[in-house]
Amino acid sequence: MKPIAMLVICSLALWGLLLIPGSIWWGGWDAVQLSGAALALVLLPAVLTLFAAVHWGSGSHETFFAFAMGGTMVRMVVTLGVVFVLTTQVQEEWVGRFVWWVTGFYLFVLGLEVTLLVKQPKGDEPG
Repeated sequence: MKPIAMLVICSLALWGLLLIPGSIWWGGWDAVQLSGAALALVLLPAVLTLFAAVHWGSGSHETFFAFAMGGTMVRMVVTLGVVFVLTTQVQEEWVGRFVWWVTGFYLFVLGLEVTLLVKQPKGDEPG
């Protein structure tokens, strides 16, 4: 449970740090809403796939690697699918800003998740 808590806490901390400059640069309350939605879109699948990798992929190193890489693919498909639908179906001015928020949070969460998976303590190693 520790990697999941670290992922959520660090992601929320980044969101909190970016709220003030983001709201000044991209227009107040809209920036808070867009960044919150982007973080939720990225973080929810990441938490689910990290949970699967940590808890169900603990049989062997191969199973752990399969869950970790499979989770990354599932998260990418879900996130890019929602962004694709928004950019093709919604013709509003906020969509471009939303894509930037999603991109930033996605890269941060991906890097943090990989770091947490690689740097697990010896007692938590699969197998």
